[in-house]
Amino acid sequence: MIGPVWRPASRHLREGDTLIVWKLDRLRHLVNTIHDLMERGICFRVLTGQGANIDTTTASGRLVFGIFAALAEFERELIREMNDRGLSSARARVATAAVPTPMTLAKASPGAGSNGQA
Repeated sequence: MIGPVWRPASRHLREGDTLIVWKLDRLRHLVNTIHDLMERGICFRVLTGQGANIDTTTASGRLVFGIFAALAEFERELIREMNDRGLSSARARVATAAVPTPMTLAKASPGAGSNGQA
């Protein structure tokens, strides 16, 4: 929905209008977009597909949108928490990793004596 067609079209929407879309292809920015529309007094309705029960012209549609928004926020928080835990774990592994000791001639050739001859 967010893209080259959306930006010019959104400029023509006025308070009291309803933006109707055929189907939701991408949900990436949907919550923020609908929230922005609702703040401007513009309703949103999806005709088909998985988002067909989003219709902010009705109380039940606003409820469904609110649930979707809450779930999207919850999912973002879970992803953020998992990323933070993963980064902490990676930092801990790096901090405790053994630093390799330099290779010496004696270690390189186990049969060599102190003067480097076998």
